[in-house]
Parts: sequence; C-alpha cells; structure tokens
Amino acid sequence: MDKTIVFGHTSTFRLGVPPEELWYGDGKLGIDTGAGHGYYLSLVNLTSGIQWSISVTRPENITCRKMKITGASGLPK
Repeated sequence: MDKTIVFGHTSTFRLGVPPEELWYGDGKLGIDTGAGHGYYLSLVNLTSGIQWSISVTRPENITCRKMKITGASGLPK
C-alpha cells in the first residue's frame, strides 16, 4: 500500500489534466504526456522530482521543471 504504480499509454489529458502535466491519483502516477497525439514526450526522474518534456510539434522547445503533479499527495510538487 505504500507503493505508487507508474504507468503510461493513457495520455494525461484523457485523465483531465493539461497534456504537459503528469497525473496522480489513488497511488497511481500517469506519465504519458501525449506524444502520440501531438503533444509532449516526457522523461520523469522520480528520485529528483524532475520532469523533462519536449514538444513533438516544436522539438526545439525542451522544458525542465520540478514535477507538477495534479492531485498529488506524498510525491514531490
């Protein structure tokens, strides 16, 4: 019960958050930020709480930020 399941293949925008954001709820962390739908490809470092994202339509736009997890509890903000 103290574990978090990290998953992809369900884009976070389908879970109700903006496509560049990660989703967290009930012990689950969604990290698919919609590359297959024309949004972002993300890399997540859970140890440091850093999320790297690259726009698939404008690949020169790379962002690095502290993880922004909508609805999170117990994970880095």
